[in-house]
Amino acid sequence: MRIAIAAAGRFHVLDLARELHALGHRVRFYSYVPRSRARSFGLPAECHVSLMPFTSPAIIWQRLAPGFLPRLRERIMYAALNYAAILRLRRCDVFICMSGIYLEAARFARRRYGARLWVERGSRHILVQDGILAPIVGAERPNHLTVRRELAGYEMADRIVVPSLQVEESFAAMHNLHPKLFRNPYGVDLGMFPTRSSKKNSRANCATFRRDVVSAKRLRLAGKGSEQRRRSAFDACRRDRRFAFPEAWPPFCPSRSGRAI
Repeated sequence: MRIAIAAAGRFHVLDLARELHALGHRVRFYSYVPRSRARSFGLPAECHVSLMPFTSPAIIWQRLAPGFLPRLRERIMYAALNYAAILRLRRCDVFICMSGIYLEAARFARRRYGARLWVERGSRHILVQDGILAPIVGAERPNHLTVRRELAGYEMADRIVVPSLQVEESFAAMHNLHPKLFRNPYGVDLGMFPTRSSKKNSRANCATFRRDVVSAKRLRLAGKGSEQRRRSAFDACRRDRRFAFPEAWPPFCPSRSGRAI
């Protein structure tokens, strides 16, 4: 099967491209990730299609001046990614893309090649996500462009791929979309998270880490992120008796942006 996978950066779909290639499919991965970096994650060079020449102005803009006209930069990035993908797209039977990012290129793949469209959505339904963030003062909510593109992608997709049950449940009220859902958990390679700095011993360290976790009576947990009170892994870990927390947890720790972490 000929499969096109379109992303901006790496995301989990680079790993998806690698695994589909290993299963014998003809895969092309469209992204601005440099080929050398894609190869470091195991993606064969023949699967990689660079979109960097088209997107480099927006990437530089994002890196050097992220706060300068962000909505205009977002529009330019969407346009550059879709235009580049359309120019470089080859015949495919399935077009897999990140939700909200690829819309025009997905339509082109269906119109030109009759490709089936699989949209990857890692977070909850965009309207549910916005509803969670709306009551939080200072929270960065999705803008109208993002919402419009997300909703259009859901409607257009033959399949909406989600990673977890809680994401799937956020689509439950949308009766026209729920039948399209396909739940495909990401999985974890512990070899990518060594417990020591030495890369040479990373897999041995992971084996040690797994043994320690299984045998430990009490574990210590550190976390980082924004709006930790609203979207907190600590709430889930609190139910595990191996984790010990003070009564008032997590504490309020102001970050550089002034939000709770």
